[in-house]
Amino acid sequence: MENGRKWDPSGKNMFDFALKWDYNVEKYWFFRGKTVDREECGQLCLEMKEIRTFISYMEEEKHASKNTTLSYRRDLLKMADYLEKNGITDCGKVTKTALNSYILFLEKEGKAASTISRFLASAKSFFGWMFREGKIRRDPADSIHAPKIEKKVPVILTVDEVTKLLEQPSGANPKEIRDKAMLELLYATGIRVTELVGLKLSDVNMSIGFITCRDEHKERMIPFGHAAREALAKYLEA
Repeated sequence: MENGRKWDPSGKNMFDFALKWDYNVEKYWFFRGKTVDREECGQLCLEMKEIRTFISYMEEEKHASKNTTLSYRRDLLKMADYLEKNGITDCGKVTKTALNSYILFLEKEGKAASTISRFLASAKSFFGWMFREGKIRRDPADSIHAPKIEKKVPVILTVDEVTKLLEQPSGANPKEIRDKAMLELLYATGIRVTELVGLKLSDVNMSIGFITCRDEHKERMIPFGHAAREALAKYLEA
């Protein structure tokens, strides 16, 4: 490539490359293992430009979490890859039939119903946004229904297994004291791991024995018992 730049596509998704490239190369782009000029690549990458705009919308206006936008981006780029391989490079030409064909493709690949439902949620959000913005005349995903997800009985630990788990960090070094406090607090409150690692010192009320968990929409106060209080006090003193 020009300017001494090289791109090794091995193990990479070409769609990722098109989104990450800095647009400084004036003449050639690398696309799906071949060199194409800017005009040709611009046509091939139409969906990618729209996906990039949609992700920016989700981040800046909907304030979606990083995990959510990464999931949307991954699902939509895989869909765009499939559609491009089947001759569809214009978002306005995506049909309900094309999306159903992609869903069948995912099923043949052995994807779980939950994975397909997640993709469909991504597609519905994307095409719904495209339709509201006037970028397409109809929403091809509007009437597509997600597959039924089998509800599984959650696997739970026995009392003995819980006891053994809580007793694992039994040493006196800082790491084990920290791990003990984390496990005791998780067990006592039932909070998510993401909530645990997001706790601040000001969120912990040691005198009364509760923590305050916050997200974008609400906050809740959750009490904890003697074992968690004792482990937390030891950690805070360490």
